[in-house]
Amino acid sequence: MPVARTALAALGLLAAFGTTAPAPLSVQAANLDSLKIVSSAGSDNTYAAGDTIKIRAYWSLGVNVYTDNQGIRLRVTIGSVNRDAVYGIISGFGSDAPTSSVDPVSGGVTWFEMWYLVQTSDMDADGISTHSFHNNSVETAASGDFANLSLGSHAITNAAAHKVDGTLGYPKVTGVTISSNAGSDSAYGTGDTIAVTVAFDSTVAVTGTPQLALSVGDSTRQANYASGTGSASLVFRYVVVAADSDTDGISIGASALSLNSGTIRLGTKNAILSLGSHAVTNAAAHKVGVQPVTVTGVVVASTPVAADSTYGRAERIRVDVSLSGNVDVTGTPQLALTIGTQTRQANYASGTGTDSLVFEYAVVAA
Repeated sequence: MPVARTALAALGLLAAFGTTAPAPLSVQAANLDSLKIVSSAGSDNTYAAGDTIKIRAYWSLGVNVYTDNQGIRLRVTIGSVNRDAVYGIISGFGSDAPTSSVDPVSGGVTWFEMWYLVQTSDMDADGISTHSFHNNSVETAASGDFANLSLGSHAITNAAAHKVDGTLGYPKVTGVTISSNAGSDSAYGTGDTIAVTVAFDSTVAVTGTPQLALSVGDSTRQANYASGTGSASLVFRYVVVAADSDTDGISIGASALSLNSGTIRLGTKNAILSLGSHAVTNAAAHKVGVQPVTVTGVVVASTPVAADSTYGRAERIRVDVSLSGNVDVTGTPQLALTIGTQTRQANYASGTGTDSLVFEYAVVAA
């Protein structure tokens, strides 16, 4: 074969001149050629809970992927949270399910996929990003060297066609209203029922007895589900007991809604239980166990200068009014004094924030 003879002749010449033939080139470690999101987020460009995000990694050389030791992971940033996409389908396997084999994958492949299953807590309004590979379980098939896992310029940043809203299609709370009436004194008494209506963005079906936690003073009370299944509004009720007291109004926290072994669903989709921005803080029109403040005593606390116990012109008559509880005063309330046949108004002077108010009146000549 001429080519072979020529090659041998060349080797002979090299040997004659004392020069050895170059060693064969060694195979270098495989590098990432590209990284592509190959799943579809649908017409709205948004993945919901239960959807699978699939990202395909293409390599410069054939690689073997090992699935022992938890296998390779691709860290994906969803919103402000890092999630791990795990090793999935490999080219040529013809399967649409992630591999779970613990043996090395033979033969070397030119690409493989990383999969992530979206959770209801995932949210990314501007599109997912790729962060990094970790757990090096990828070897260059020809050399056995670990592959170079650096994403470099192939990293994906804010992929606009791949947004995430884990709550998409799941019933969400759109409003919380204390729907019972606390009466003219804005306070529920013992035996009164506090009713709270929780509105959803879709109709929901209820099983069992979900609960809504009410903060009543320093105590947590559970309002039980009462009605509303098959509609978009659920009513929860709680009956006030003698020990309940809340002077600034009941509160309902963002995590107050719980299933209590029941369900709240739209079809097979469980409702998102968070109240979010619809939480209630100190509902002033819905106090609990607060009795109206009453007058417990009235005392003329001033003493006339004259020895005959008669107030003279410009002397001030002070009256202290004791109450059954602390009160806050705005403006200038008055206390009517009957002096002879005349009615005179003593003006509020001090005492706001306490259970004792002071009224004063300056005597005039007439």
